[in-house]
Amino acid sequence: MGHGEYVLRVGPKLDKKIDFKIAGGMRLGPSTLIGAWLAQGLRKHLARGSTFTMQSGGDDPFSQVASGKADLCYSTTHSATAALTMKHGNGSYAKIRAICALPKRDWYQFVVSSSLNVSFIEEIVERKAPIRLAVPSGATPSGANKLQDFVLSSYGIGPTDIESWGGKLIRGESTRPHEHVGRVLRNEADAVFEDGIATRHWWELFAAREMRILPIREDILVKARCELGYKSTIIPRGWFYGRVPDREIPTVDSSGFVVLVNENMDEDLAYLLAKCAVEYKAEIEAEFNILPVERSSLTYPLMPGDMAKDTGGIPLHKGAERYFREKNYL
Repeated sequence: MGHGEYVLRVGPKLDKKIDFKIAGGMRLGPSTLIGAWLAQGLRKHLARGSTFTMQSGGDDPFSQVASGKADLCYSTTHSATAALTMKHGNGSYAKIRAICALPKRDWYQFVVSSSLNVSFIEEIVERKAPIRLAVPSGATPSGANKLQDFVLSSYGIGPTDIESWGGKLIRGESTRPHEHVGRVLRNEADAVFEDGIATRHWWELFAAREMRILPIREDILVKARCELGYKSTIIPRGWFYGRVPDREIPTVDSSGFVVLVNENMDEDLAYLLAKCAVEYKAEIEAEFNILPVERSSLTYPLMPGDMAKDTGGIPLHKGAERYFREKNYL
């Protein structure tokens, strides 16, 4: 049997044609692979003639699923939890439910060139260090995205401060980590605050330049959890090439993916999605386990119990819950 073909017995089928729409699948990266993997598995359980579409543009993926314009989307766990918690009233995401969680070990890291000779973010403020800090764009007072703006402002760092020190806040055009890390690689910036630790640009940066990862103060991590819902984590000493960082570093956690649908989805369809995620998990693992796990955008192996439980508090769709309970994963 060739690569990509399933070896498991197909099992239950839905005897009706479905036009299945996946929102937010037009960007290269793990999310596109997740959508294709689920669609490839699900199609074996649907009536002949069913179609699958990966669509982008228009409303955000959460809104498309909440309104019924799309059947499924996926997100980092924190982004989904924050969006569902903070949006109320008209256009709320109250009908969003989870099919499963997928593991992704990730965190944000504030990284500076060793030539700046600082070990703590406070030293940047005290010395008024002229940093050129690369960050993703966003609709906050600093122009950075919400988390970066939150942390910077908690330290008393604003764009005018950085500029008055002779530095610059370099705002990117996308939210993709490699753009901002790449600016440091090309010496267009000497500091970056991003996640996406599996991105090859991070590994290239630590191989090419002497950099330091700075810790985020405990009271700011607590505040980020209370106000934004972010968990915290510790970057292990020597995570990158066994030498960076040179100590354990407390920082903001951004781990995990979650697969989302509308609560009105047919219960049997949601059941089949959960079934495909678990019983065909070897297919998606094969796309990532060619890399060492610390460089993989999806953390393997996938553990069904964790897939059922690590949804960031987003309730499982009743069909997915039925599958996980039948298999004793809940």
